[in-house]
Amino acid sequence: MKRVLFLFVTMPVGGAEMLCFHFLKGLDRSRFEPLVCCIQDFGELGLEIRGAGHEVISLGRMRTRRFEVETVFTLANLLKSRQIDIIHTNMYHANLYGRLGALLLGRRRPGIVTAVHSLYTERKPHRLLISRLLNRWTDRILAVSEAVREDVLRYERAEPWRVEVLPLGADFERLDVDMSPEEARERIGLSPSDWVLGTVGRLVEPKGHRYMLESLSILHERGLPLKLVIAGGGRLEAELRRQVAESGLENHVLLLGTRRDIPEIYRAMDLYVMASVSEAASMALLEAMAVGLPCVVTSVGGMVDLVDGGRCARVAPPADAPALASAIEDLYGSREERLKLGSAAMERARSLYGRDAMIRGLESIYDGLFSC
Repeated sequence: MKRVLFLFVTMPVGGAEMLCFHFLKGLDRSRFEPLVCCIQDFGELGLEIRGAGHEVISLGRMRTRRFEVETVFTLANLLKSRQIDIIHTNMYHANLYGRLGALLLGRRRPGIVTAVHSLYTERKPHRLLISRLLNRWTDRILAVSEAVREDVLRYERAEPWRVEVLPLGADFERLDVDMSPEEARERIGLSPSDWVLGTVGRLVEPKGHRYMLESLSILHERGLPLKLVIAGGGRLEAELRRQVAESGLENHVLLLGTRRDIPEIYRAMDLYVMASVSEAASMALLEAMAVGLPCVVTSVGGMVDLVDGGRCARVAPPADAPALASAIEDLYGSREERLKLGSAAMERARSLYGRDAMIRGLESIYDGLFSC
């Protein structure tokens, strides 16, 4: 049996962290023994994972912005004492500390798997240099989409054989809820007859929420009686609330914060909208597709691939509120087109992007570390 350590700095409710939760629940326990380590603190999802019976360790480190040599040695000791066979690191700082800790063990180091979950919209020279150096001793670099793989090859200059795409996979059983749209709307304070746009994601700049709100203002000026539901927390919450107030949209926008009842939130929506200006791939979009929601997305990163080049969603340019509004308006006015796109989205998501296929793919990658 191979011991696998998943490493994060902390675990808020986010896409990379939810992927880890899926891995913990789905890995073949006759072959893999997983545990999670958070360098800083547990985070909301880390506590939930621990509460579900999975082992989660918090080191309580990274309290300052400076590089901590002590953290590298702490991780090396953890890997050695727990006899870890594979360390699976996630995002820049965990990728940095985890790889250095593993390399301290020399020939007895575990296999190193590093996951990249975002595009290179910000290219900090020192980070690129560090990643280029560490990639030489990294066994596999996992990209969540082909767009991310291309960025890793281009900017980190990784050898192509090291970089593999592990497509997202949704937990379809979790998404199947017995609730009508009307009931779902009433649960969150809407009228059963409301026509609802919705999105799920952290309140951060790359998600493009400001453009979604701008597009809603445009649509209201055109007389469309739409409501917008935004599920997710983040540092932009106060700024977005100000934008809602300044636009006079207080009675038309619900900022729900972080939610753990997302399948029920999807049921309240008529149309799913992603206004991202940068997006490697989106688990929330995949889930919305899997429940049959018609979608409007921006043409960034891995989203176009998820929606099959636009064959099962409307695609608009990023950072363009009028174009986004027009795409939404077109679908609002055509029930037939909504049904067509929703059906195509569901078929694509459920045939190609299941959780079991994703986990079997990860297991195959792990097995490959020990077959050569």
